[in-house]
Amino acid sequence: MRLLVSDPRPGGEYEWKPVLKKTDIRKCLLDAYSLMRPEFQDAQVTFEVQSWDGPLRVPYDARLIRRVLLNLLENARRFTAAGGMVTISVAPEFWERRNQKFRQAFSHGSNKPMAPNCVKIVVADTGCGMDALELQRIFDDGGSNEEAGPTGRSLVVSRKIVMAHGGKIWVESKTGEGSRFCFYLPFVAPTEGVFLDEGEEL
Repeated sequence: MRLLVSDPRPGGEYEWKPVLKKTDIRKCLLDAYSLMRPEFQDAQVTFEVQSWDGPLRVPYDARLIRRVLLNLLENARRFTAAGGMVTISVAPEFWERRNQKFRQAFSHGSNKPMAPNCVKIVVADTGCGMDALELQRIFDDGGSNEEAGPTGRSLVVSRKIVMAHGGKIWVESKTGEGSRFCFYLPFVAPTEGVFLDEGEEL
């Protein structure tokens, strides 16, 4: 089963336009967990999902966000040796936007400055990790070319999808200490570049 997804137009831009529907993001994580669990079992890598206790309703395109999760999980599996561990988790969090306009738009109707305004999804592994140079260029658009390989292309696509949702994606890693791929999805849908599912009140 090939889960890595590359830009269908190598070297060019691909315009991702999600169709947003406000639903519980935990279902998307559980779907990805179910799809990838056999892969981790075959690789003898422990795979766990750590979900928030209550519902986390977020406007997102389930098909595209599932693609991001599968990309990140497949990459984690490839770079984690047998006996290692991969976890996927989600929790509400406050994302401090630098732009004042965005800070107001994503306040989620709360007067509390630190009220959660997004969910944070993390795919963490105990694999080989990355050095500083790799971290600097891992999401570069140049990763969509053939030299980057399937891992680079899948991460570039993942970044485009998350950004199309008004979110942010990044990685925390050190050589020999594993990696943590994290991304935010806001509680409030962006107003440009997306299509809203009819009948959903966002």
